[in-house]
Amino acid sequence: MTHGRPELIQSVTATLDGVAGAFDMATEQTIGDPCSTVFSFGRENNKLTADLRLLGTMGVSQKLSLDVVFVDGGRTQYTETDLTEALKNFNGDMTTTYRVLGTLETPVGMETGNAEIIGWEDTDNGEVEAVL
Repeated sequence: MTHGRPELIQSVTATLDGVAGAFDMATEQTIGDPCSTVFSFGRENNKLTADLRLLGTMGVSQKLSLDVVFVDGGRTQYTETDLTEALKNFNGDMTTTYRVLGTLETPVGMETGNAEIIGWEDTDNGEVEAVL
């Protein structure tokens, strides 16, 4: 996280759209319609991390929505980002972990504002986590 005070963040809940909900073992392919998954990020100092196990991506796009809850009585901030490009190679190797990194910019104070995720990168290996 940059441009903010991470200690003011109480929790971060995320929704990732455009993921597979079912996998056909016989054909080794994802099946059905694109789904969504909801998960939480953990915070340690200025880093947010989440580990997911996904069957794959589906559909034309993958969108990540974040609900950031602050410690000031539950004030929230909502941000959405397109992960389609960052996850374009996700289905290519189902045995290797896939890591996505990004930067979450939050307001400096408790004033109302919007958060933004910039600089998503996909990496070839490592633990499966998104670091914001």
